[in-house]
Amino acid sequence: MSFIARLRKRIQKERQAIKISWLGLDHAGKTTILKRLSQGVFDERNVRTMGMDVHQVLLPGVAGTKPIQMVAWDLGGQITFRESLWESYMRGSMGVVYVVDAADPDRFPEAKMELWKYVINNPQTTGIPILVLANKQDLPNAQPPGKVAYALDLHKVYNHSYSIMPTSAKTGFNIQEALEWLKQRVIAKLNE
Repeated sequence: MSFIARLRKRIQKERQAIKISWLGLDHAGKTTILKRLSQGVFDERNVRTMGMDVHQVLLPGVAGTKPIQMVAWDLGGQITFRESLWESYMRGSMGVVYVVDAADPDRFPEAKMELWKYVINNPQTTGIPILVLANKQDLPNAQPPGKVAYALDLHKVYNHSYSIMPTSAKTGFNIQEALEWLKQRVIAKLNE
């Protein structure tokens, strides 16, 4: 392990602030989930993120673990921002949350292409955990996580630990459980 990598690891341990990149196509629900986490409520008036936004979210400790401060980099999902921001803001991330609108299967091919381009095949992110949220499960036409996983070719991922979980930004369904999975993987990675 290089000196810089050891230094980064030590600083992150001391601060207990972990950089997590939140990615996904526009209208997938990234900002809505983050606002639910930080404010505790669903707000239908959310506007889409233009560029980037940074949220601080405290992930509570479970079973004797310390709480972790997550610095969530919410990057706009419009194509302009994907091309200009996603790769540069991925640097230094200890995990990725990739949000997919599970009720919009017509966009699954585009979501797959962007996930593989900016996260899975990105040498800067090799080995970091990826949490895929199959969001909008409150809608009647939402696809189950298995179908979303198949559409994203997650069965071909070999250089990351990953999980796909059904969520609903509107109801709060499964969001805390999903983030607990990511938190445990990030802690394990920091302790390597």
